[in-house]
Amino acid sequence: MSYSPEFFDRIRCHRSKKKQCVELIASIITLSERARRMGLLALEDDLDAIKDPMMKKGLLLVVDGTDPAIVHQVLSAFMLSCYSRGINLLKAVIILQGVLGIQAGDNTRLIAEKLSVFLGKDIDLWETYWNDNVNARTGVGGVHGAEGEGHAHRAGDVNSEVEGIDFEKLADMADRFIQKILREVDTRDLAMALKGASAKMQDKIFGNMSNRAAILLKEDMDYMGPVRMDDVICCQERILTIACRLAEAGEIIFPDGSELVE
Repeated sequence: MSYSPEFFDRIRCHRSKKKQCVELIASIITLSERARRMGLLALEDDLDAIKDPMMKKGLLLVVDGTDPAIVHQVLSAFMLSCYSRGINLLKAVIILQGVLGIQAGDNTRLIAEKLSVFLGKDIDLWETYWNDNVNARTGVGGVHGAEGEGHAHRAGDVNSEVEGIDFEKLADMADRFIQKILREVDTRDLAMALKGASAKMQDKIFGNMSNRAAILLKEDMDYMGPVRMDDVICCQERILTIACRLAEAGEIIFPDGSELVE
């Protein structure tokens, strides 16, 4: 659903009441972390402890594998029929967007961004909480592959069959060409591909992203946990397919200096 100016008037409430939403957002992030690490079915164990009827209804639908559009429709109707305005409506819209974010497998930072904006001018309430608590607890360290550092060492042995080009060869490509490729690559494919990439390749990609985007990507890689090398290779080949298409169109040039044109 789209939110009109009138809707934001209806969720307006005093700063002191908005403080209640900070813990709500934090609880949603905790659930999203659990779902990303263990799968949506893991949330079934949390349902008994959830008291809010809208939250429980939404998570039940998610655990049951309900289509996201239906989840959205049901929770929107629940929200609009049960909560008229003020803090209760504010909490309801945060729950709605939070449940949808959990179902979509969104990065926890992205979920936090989506939910905290509903605090309006009092968004600093969440930012302070994030800096003091959540960020410290979920801070990103190094990226771990399925076999630790061994993945980086093996990456050089992974040769793509796409035009006979090794994925690692992209590390020597000009930055402006890397940026063109990244505009067309699915973030999840990129995260999976980099799980099996060398440190040089990872640095090349991160260096061509904003600091914020790089942090989100590293978190996605970290949350994946161990992955199969076959899946890594598949994602690397999809990225190389995009690169080859751009080269054939004359938009990028591979490191050997030749354009791939027929």
